Amino acid sequence: KEARVTCKDGHVCNVIISANGANDFILAACVNITEFKRIENSLKQAIEEKEILIREMNHRVKNNLNILSSMITLQSSTIKDPHFISHLDNIRNRIKVLSIIHEKIYQTENLDTVRMDEYMSAMHKEIYQSLVLDTEIIELQIHIADILLKIKDAISCALTRK
Repeated sequence: KEARVTCKDGHVCNVIISANGANDFILAACVNITEFKRIENSLKQAIEEKEILIREMNHRVKNNLNILSSMITLQSSTIKDPHFISHLDNIRNRIKVLSIIHEKIYQTENLDTVRMDEYMSAMHKEIYQSLVLDTEIIELQIHIADILLKIKDAISCALTRK
């Protein structure tokens, strides 16, 4: 059992107390784990800081991808060739899908996986909205199993051609 005790010199220590015995005797041990607790708390804080930094990085990547997408949209408005516009739209859609992955990463607790149902729904909604002119005529319905997908696999899905 873990406990906090006050030592003779007045400082508080973390200890593990273990006792075992029978009718005639009791054997007890008390081990000072204060330094282990300090290290454990330091490691927890370092992990928490790392997770915050990773979330912030993914948020910034998402924002930068959205800026790229907007730049492509602006550029495509000045181009007349429909074939070239189609290629730019394809690139923009892929960038948007990558942006969705990074958005899902910074919104989740687990930084190395993405929920496939949320990711695919968001991805398909984005593509649907960019391709369908009249969303009242065509209704998008998506039914996807609730599974976790590794980030590298989610990125592969986003970059796979038709």
